[in-house]
Amino acid sequence: MRKKMAVLGNRTAALPFLQLGVPVFEAPLDPVACQCQAADLIRQGYALLLVTEDCLVRCPQLLTRYDQDPAVTVLLLPGQNAAAPGLAQRRMTEMMEKALGQSLEDAASHEL
Repeated sequence: MRKKMAVLGNRTAALPFLQLGVPVFEAPLDPVACQCQAADLIRQGYALLLVTEDCLVRCPQLLTRYDQDPAVTVLLLPGQNAAAPGLAQRRMTEMMEKALGQSLEDAASHEL
């Protein structure tokens, strides 16, 4: 079975993905409705959810719910969110460090 990817969150932040043909789903403001929408997308075969920062600020349960699920990947799309600036960058750094098994700063200090 082929897996699909989708963007969940702010349509404006997801515009580049929409132009590439990636489906964009506007996230509900209510956290419970947002979780239900994500669960529904996963049931439909979406294995990669690109979530905008503003959506994650409203519904942080998306990360905790799917972080340990090997069949689903949740990546954050950076945005201009005053409530959590740099959230996507911090999350990406954490994921890369987990995958590499070391801090990125440590890896940079070993350059030739």
